[in-house]
Amino acid sequence: MRAHPEYTLEYIAEQSGFNSISTFRRVFIKFNGKNPSQWRQDT
Repeated sequence: MRAHPEYTLEYIAEQSGFNSISTFRRVFIKFNGKNPSQWRQDT
């Protein structure tokens, strides 16, 4: 996400093997402690 800020969360989720953006967000929060939007703002 840092290397390519132009990528959408949907694209990143799909490329990561997730079929659902909600599942991607849930797993992202579990491992990073923040949702993807918060994480992007902090970088």
